[in-house]
Amino acid sequence: MEFNEILKKITSRDSHKIWESSCEIISMSQKLDKINPLIPYIELIKKSTSNIDLGGIFAPNSRFVNYALRILTFHQNNHEKICSCDLYIDDYECNDPKNEVEKGNIIIEDTIRIEDKWVDFYVCRCLKCGQKFKTIEREGHYIWWNWTKILPSS
Repeated sequence: MEFNEILKKITSRDSHKIWESSCEIISMSQKLDKINPLIPYIELIKKSTSNIDLGGIFAPNSRFVNYALRILTFHQNNHEKICSCDLYIDDYECNDPKNEVEKGNIIIEDTIRIEDKWVDFYVCRCLKCGQKFKTIEREGHYIWWNWTKILPSS
């Protein structure tokens, strides 16, 4: 999806289009060249998406637009001072490490399993800055992930 289409959809006040364009922004969260054109429209996006019922039975779909806005604001405020992998530690729980590998953002260095069956957590490393993360995988009504930084040992 290109810039004009994203902006048109996210400001449409149509819940499905807002969700779809929010997911697109989330998918390109590490690509500053794709995010930059949207930054001047943060206030318009906030205004256009406020008071819209985005649905969601078990988890509110508003989390997608909120995280998309968090991504835009992060890039507006940081301008490459802080690596965008810091976005993984946000409250948003849908950053699948396997998708991040496919996008070339991280590598999974290790997968820790429970009873050799279920994924407990991944050890991931950002390919831009080298930051490592413990990425816990859990499943309830949907699969979700929680990212925490692994601090270097002294």
